[in-house]
Amino acid sequence: MINYKNNGFKNKFVDLDITNKCTLKCSMCARQNFAHPKDIPGGDTAIEDFQKIIDYFNEIYLCGSYGDPIFNPHLHTFLKMCYDQNKFVQIHTAASHRPMAWYEKAFKSNPNAVWQFGLDGLPYQSFAYRENQDGEYLFDVMLKARDMNIKVVWQYLVFQYNEDKIDFAKKLADNHGIEIEIHHTSRVNERLKPTIEIVKEEEEEKVFVPKCLKDPQERSPYLAATGQMYPCCWLDDKQVDDPEYKSLQNEQLNIRHNKVEDIINSETWQTFYDNLSTDKCPSYCKKKCTTSLRNPTRIVKWTNKTNII
Repeated sequence: MINYKNNGFKNKFVDLDITNKCTLKCSMCARQNFAHPKDIPGGDTAIEDFQKIIDYFNEIYLCGSYGDPIFNPHLHTFLKMCYDQNKFVQIHTAASHRPMAWYEKAFKSNPNAVWQFGLDGLPYQSFAYRENQDGEYLFDVMLKARDMNIKVVWQYLVFQYNEDKIDFAKKLADNHGIEIEIHHTSRVNERLKPTIEIVKEEEEEKVFVPKCLKDPQERSPYLAATGQMYPCCWLDDKQVDDPEYKSLQNEQLNIRHNKVEDIINSETWQTFYDNLSTDKCPSYCKKKCTTSLRNPTRIVKWTNKTNII
C-alpha cells in the first residue's frame, strides 16, 4: 500500500492543462476524439486555482494535452507567479497564432521558464502534421526566445515526410544554439507512418509494474483543464470505460473545489492506489504500464526500411 497521506509526491511536479483551446488540427491528437472543439471539456484555469497548484507543486509542466497553453488569457500572469515564487515552469506549445509582441511579453514574464516548441520537421514542412501551424513563423519565435536568453527546446516528432530531414534539423538547431529532441510517436496513420522500423530487443514475459508504485519519483499527477486531478495523464482519456476510472470523476478531486492536499488525502485518491496491486486495478493502468521483465527500459534499434510495415 502507498500511503499518500504521509508520502505525497516526492518531487512534487505536475502535468497541467490550463486551457481546452487550440488552433491546430493535428492528426491522432486526443482533441480529434471530439466532433467539435466546443465539445472538449474544460475551460481556462483561473488565477486562484493556479495559485492552489503552485502552493503545493514545485515544478509545473504546461503539457498541452487537450489545449495549447498560449491560449489561456492568464498565461503571462501564471509565468510571473512562478517566477516570483521560485517555481520551475515549462511550456509546451505548437500553435503559432500569437503576435511576436505577445511572445516577448511572455518571455519577459519569466526569464527562467523553459519553452518547448512542437515543430515536426523543418519549419516549412511541419504543417503536414501540425495542420494550421505556421512553422516558419514559429521558428522565428524560437529565435526571438533564444535572443532573450530563454531556454528553448525544439521537439521534433518523426514522421514519413520528415524522417530524411533529421540530420539537417540537428545541424540547423546547432547553428542557432537551440536544443533539439527527436521523438518517435504512436500518433501515426498510414500517411504519416515513418519508413523507419522500430526493432525492439527480444522480450520475455511482460508484467504489470505501474511507475507510480515502483518509483516515487515517477508520481506525476495530471490536472485537466476541467480542474479534475488524475493520478497520471493516461487516465484523463474520455474513451476509458472502467468502474475505477469513473470514481476519479468525483468532484472531490477537483482543484476548483479543493486544495491539492485535500485531494491526495481523500479516500477516493487513496483507494485508487490501494487497488493498483489488487484485482480491482483498472485495466487501462495495466495496458499503459505493462513492461518487460527482461527489458524494462525498452531499448530500441533503428533500421531504415524502404517499405512501410
